[in-house]
Amino acid sequence: MQETISNPWTVTRNAYISQTQEMGGHRTKRLRLWEINSRLHCSIVGTCLTLSSLRQLARKVNYQSKTLTDANLHSHFVHKAASECPEAKALDKILNRRHEAAVRRFSKFKSATELSTGWDEAFNAGDIPGAYWAVLSHPNVDENLSNLVHGEVHMLSHLVGASNRADIRALQRLERENTDIQERLSKERRSHQRQMDDKEKINEKYRNTISKLKVRLEREDHNSRATLDKKQSTDITNVENEIALLRHQFSEAQKKIDRLYTEKTDLSNTVKALKNEVKIHDLVLEKKDGIGSELRPLDLDGSIILYVGGLTSHVSRLRSLITEWNGELIHHDGGLERSLNQLAAAVVRSDVVVFPTDCVSHSAVKIIKRLCRQHAKHYFPLRTSGVASFMLGIQEGIEGFKFARSKKPSQQETITK
Repeated sequence: MQETISNPWTVTRNAYISQTQEMGGHRTKRLRLWEINSRLHCSIVGTCLTLSSLRQLARKVNYQSKTLTDANLHSHFVHKAASECPEAKALDKILNRRHEAAVRRFSKFKSATELSTGWDEAFNAGDIPGAYWAVLSHPNVDENLSNLVHGEVHMLSHLVGASNRADIRALQRLERENTDIQERLSKERRSHQRQMDDKEKINEKYRNTISKLKVRLEREDHNSRATLDKKQSTDITNVENEIALLRHQFSEAQKKIDRLYTEKTDLSNTVKALKNEVKIHDLVLEKKDGIGSELRPLDLDGSIILYVGGLTSHVSRLRSLITEWNGELIHHDGGLERSLNQLAAAVVRSDVVVFPTDCVSHSAVKIIKRLCRQHAKHYFPLRTSGVASFMLGIQEGIEGFKFARSKKPSQQETITK
């Protein structure tokens, strides 16, 4: 029985293999971008690279204009890819770095059959950009296989082009948000490194001071014992006072070192949180049909989550995410337009209360904590009002949601009481 490749451009595996001989290593090095047939460059640039990465490269090579459209940008780099120029070399480097895992995986394949099978597995799994570049740049790829994968990607582009335009706009917006977070993370890393360097210099200074103080303290102790019976009581008192002062200075220096270490730990935790948010954004960018389904599977079991404060423009996206995770999201703006008196009813209705610490008033936070204590509700703050921070908070607080849900009395129990 023939096995059929399950993708939009149907070609039987046996029919393809019958046209292709086993590849015996005609090349030992992978193809560079300009060595690949130029008719494939359009699909490579469009499938394997994002518009944000193309715009970053355009800024580096000074290809900019106020009227530069996405289509102009795409056409420019497709044209440059045909020759061994600086732009083509930069594109080749970005492709290899971006799809390093797929290139490494496909480098183990030595025959047309193995390459074709690997492509089918990646295609069916949705891992298309990396696999597409890995196949077309493989040292042993032949014309038949190039035509096969190009045709499948070509047909897939038609399907994608017919999808909802709102999904495309949302994807572009998420790409911009991801770029902003990447830039903020880079700045945070540089700032963190500078602070660590400064604190290390301060630590070294205090370590030297402590060492000198210890030597001086030991010397003073020795001298005071050797001449104790020869010195007058006033001299002994002066020496003891100086020793006490040195010990106090030593204690204060040690406390300052402890504070600096605590600050270093806090900065490290902040960097770790930013990295987790970037991972969440990367996962969101890879999924078009639902913003949360690629993350760790969650089941909120019908839990009602009250979100207080935050940005109104994010609420609909957060509500869609919670609905996808089998929950319900209700929102209170924290007193901007709706009265804080209405907050009590929302807290009573909810299972768990969350709020972004950077986008909610202090008075609203005090009321939230008081109401949650009165009604035995769980609450926890989110680091920022961003979508990624909300998603990460839900992921990390899932056990709290389950606990709160299990403690909520059922409707039948309420009636009985």
